[in-house]
Amino acid sequence: IAGVINIILKQNDNGGSVSTSYGEYTKGDGGTIRQTLDNGFALPNDGFFNLSLDAKSQQTAVRARDATGAFYYRQPDGSADPREANDKDVQKNGLPKIKAINVAYNAELPLDDVTLYSFSTLSQRDARGGQNYRRPNSTNIIPSIYPDGTAPFYTLRETDYQVAAGGKGQVAAWNWDLSSTFGRDKGVAGADETLNASLGPSSPTHFTTYTNYFDQWTNNLDLTRAFEVGLSKPLQVSAGLEHRHERYKTESGDPLSYINGGYVYPSGPLAGQPGAVGAQGAITLTPEDEGQASRNSYASYVDVGLNPTEKFYVGVAGRFEHYDDSSGNTRSGKLSLRYDLTPEFALRGTLSNGFRAPSLSQSVYAQTANQYTTVNGVSQFVEAKSVRVDSPLGQALGAEALKPEKSRNISVGFAYKPVPEANITVDAYQIEISDRIAQTGFLFGNGVDQILQANGYRPGYRVKYFTNAADTTTRGIDLVTDYRVDYGALGTVKYGVAANYNKTTIDSIKSTPAALTAVGSSLVLFDRVAQGYLTVANPKTKLILSANWKVDQFDINASLNRYDKVIARDANPAYDVTYGAKWLTDLEVAYNFTKDLNLAVGANNLLNVKADNNAFPQGDVNGFPKFGSISPFDPYGAFWYTRATYTF
Repeated sequence: IAGVINIILKQNDNGGSVSTSYGEYTKGDGGTIRQTLDNGFALPNDGFFNLSLDAKSQQTAVRARDATGAFYYRQPDGSADPREANDKDVQKNGLPKIKAINVAYNAELPLDDVTLYSFSTLSQRDARGGQNYRRPNSTNIIPSIYPDGTAPFYTLRETDYQVAAGGKGQVAAWNWDLSSTFGRDKGVAGADETLNASLGPSSPTHFTTYTNYFDQWTNNLDLTRAFEVGLSKPLQVSAGLEHRHERYKTESGDPLSYINGGYVYPSGPLAGQPGAVGAQGAITLTPEDEGQASRNSYASYVDVGLNPTEKFYVGVAGRFEHYDDSSGNTRSGKLSLRYDLTPEFALRGTLSNGFRAPSLSQSVYAQTANQYTTVNGVSQFVEAKSVRVDSPLGQALGAEALKPEKSRNISVGFAYKPVPEANITVDAYQIEISDRIAQTGFLFGNGVDQILQANGYRPGYRVKYFTNAADTTTRGIDLVTDYRVDYGALGTVKYGVAANYNKTTIDSIKSTPAALTAVGSSLVLFDRVAQGYLTVANPKTKLILSANWKVDQFDINASLNRYDKVIARDANPAYDVTYGAKWLTDLEVAYNFTKDLNLAVGANNLLNVKADNNAFPQGDVNGFPKFGSISPFDPYGAFWYTRATYTF
């Protein structure tokens, strides 16, 4: 339900480091250059200002099968077009091309009893990702624009920034921290080497298809104090207040990317047929898809930690939060216990409940897309829509306002230190989530077409929306161990084992709304494909065996990673695909030429292990990805890299 990301900002007031790295896959593609720089500067009163830069350039990589079947119409004499002999390696769907730059600073300035601080990040990312091929003998293509068809590109320019400022100090034995943070993310999406065939030969080949914004402004006051209460350790008390304002907005793109231009093929095999509507290989937003939402939340919390005895720790925390939208009020709490049976062995456990309000994007995001999907093992071109839950179309399809997710969590485990050089932790957990938010399966068919037409849409769309789909239970076990061995002149090795077992089951599923059952008894709101994304699309087990060997100037890291099988479900169980478990090996060898200069050479997936081949689609296909579409690891094979770092 919720996690914590602890970002450690650089705080040096002088010196810094510079690094450069390059890597690529064994096929010679996916080349990635990354360069970083940071430098610290002194401020008065032992303050500091640290500036960091991070730039990345990544080239594309594709692992696809050749397309099959005819690309071109037969010639007047019935013979095949000579161009059918051309290379049919036409798929471009794979690793996107990316150029990104990140700039960050972190600063502190002590002033008498107050320390002022600020940090900020600014990121710019340009991405260009290939999409599935559109062959020329289809209504997706205008031959005068793309005589050999096209594989469009999805483009994204994203700008993200965050700035925080605050002060901290101590008053009346309380440590206080007051801060304000504002952040914004803006994404402008487009499509390139594409077309809207319904516009005919005059169609543009590049479109801006949508823009979205997300703003968040957060204000925090945190207080912490230790109280002597006559026990073995002081009573630790923390309390705080938070105000958060969020805004999410989407804007439609170029009208030419989504309008129906009405073009009809005048002659040839497609004579009399209309051109496909909408930019190919693109996600588009129409004016009806646009959405905007904002809200405020106000929260307070108290966290108390106490050691009734030297060996026993009790932690109690509570949080109240009020949302000024439909999420309303929430109360959550946590009880943590730890008992040290011996100095080397401790039992621990946590009992808590959680709450997650629907994100603004889940409530108002909508889109329209032309895409390929696999149905009964066969590739099909479909027009798909994601609709807002509050839209007339969403309401007509049975959508309801989203409710917050609620969770109940329990974990028990132990920490054991059998010898000073070893650590073992084991934790078992159970997480029950009610009203879990997910997208429905695709809704389509004659009944859905009736609803589409009644709301002013063309029939034939496959529609989905967000809903409180199910109640689930996740059970799992985490194991983490490490053991350090000193081999004298041969250096030291730190061995590690990390393992996780995680299984999610669905306890109950939201009933198909009456609006759908009234137009089609076979319609299922949350079908077995959508259920599969929760239950079988992720590995149930993961195992990591690692070793870090340090000897002289060498620092060698090796790991062996096992990912369990995953299953890609189809609406028809006969076409489910199981991708088997795989072992991957990572290796890095670093050498310190001096205390300031380090050179590393390494490989991710050293042995070039690939996911199992896609079993589907079959028949006439456009060169779909060769390997498992839901693989839990990078499907592009071994990635070799080198990195140089200089510290000054």
